[in-house]
Amino acid sequence: REIADYVATGEPLQVAGGFTLDGLSAPFIERIEGETSNVIGLSLPLLRKTINHLGYDWFAIANSRSVKSEVAI
Repeated sequence: REIADYVATGEPLQVAGGFTLDGLSAPFIERIEGETSNVIGLSLPLLRKTINHLGYDWFAIANSRSVKSEVAI
């Protein structure tokens, strides 16, 4: 019944993975294995390390309002 009630709120249809750490599903999350930022969708520690490894400054990018990529992906 609780799952049906949660789905009826529409929240799981609006978020990746069907739940959020700060939404209506939060009281049902008993533990997270690994980095919390992975639940959000991106490992922030790994992103920071990768950016630094590529020779870019994490804080310059994180604090920039518009970032122009010089790296072709």
